[in-house]
Amino acid sequence: MGSWVLISASWYYWLYYQHHPGHERWKILGQRYWSEQAYASFRDRFYATPEAKRHSRDGGPALATIPKRRANGDRGLVSEHVVPKMVMKRLLLDPPGSITNLLNLNICAVVTLAEDRRLVRADHADPFDPWSRYEGTGIRFIDNPGWTDVERANLAQYDLIS
Repeated sequence: MGSWVLISASWYYWLYYQHHPGHERWKILGQRYWSEQAYASFRDRFYATPEAKRHSRDGGPALATIPKRRANGDRGLVSEHVVPKMVMKRLLLDPPGSITNLLNLNICAVVTLAEDRRLVRADHADPFDPWSRYEGTGIRFIDNPGWTDVERANLAQYDLIS
């Protein structure tokens, strides 16, 4: 039992910190996938912050410019795991194939709290088709010029790109 808890805790740590290195603000700002509503919420909060407080010492947006869930309600930002962490943990404990392929499913997207509530939380019908969970939710993502053709096609098949 003790080793199970240790393994589970270490994978949880790895899954989290693979996407959130260094500083809490990059948990949000460092993501490749942003919904339209999440970006609008960030933009509004950024420009509502006094100009002198918008940037941190490293030149990036200050933590105060990120809409937090408590203070901004439904417009607060969430770093959402496209394949829920519980599903990833299950797959990693009994991998059906290559670990590398599984780790490629560890994708995070920035959505608003209201959008996050539209998603099925604890399960995923087909984790090997990660974006299928977003089908029919009305969530749309801003096209990122850094996406590969495969990434773009994966979102486009569910009409998730604005």
